[in-house]
Amino acid sequence: MKHEPMATANAAAATTAIVYIVCRLLVGLFPDISMNVAKSWFHGIDISKISAWNLSLESFILGIITASITAWLVGYVFATFYNYFIKRLSELVIFTFLHIVDAKEDPEVILLSFSLDSVQLQSCRVCRSGPRSS
Repeated sequence: MKHEPMATANAAAATTAIVYIVCRLLVGLFPDISMNVAKSWFHGIDISKISAWNLSLESFILGIITASITAWLVGYVFATFYNYFIKRLSELVIFTFLHIVDAKEDPEVILLSFSLDSVQLQSCRVCRSGPRSS
């Protein structure tokens, strides 16, 4: 499955904007809990000594724009790399199974190949010359 880079980038930016708005609302409603959560994300560093919450409109607009642009860029780069790697990996044959069906008169070779994006089944008859030993 390929990722369309523009669609992936747009989805990442929209998701980030929604999460940013919800986070901003939670910080405004529950500042103490939000500070404790932020502290846990920074491995216990007391970030209140570094900076206090800035809930101004300018800070909100700058934050949502820069976070959304960054998410858009990450989504686009992710989809591009994903498509590159999935194309390369799909070219690799993961597993090949060779089975010779033991028919007395007309043996058949069955080749089953698995790759990341397809399964191929090939069958062919094998012609023998001379008597067959048992």
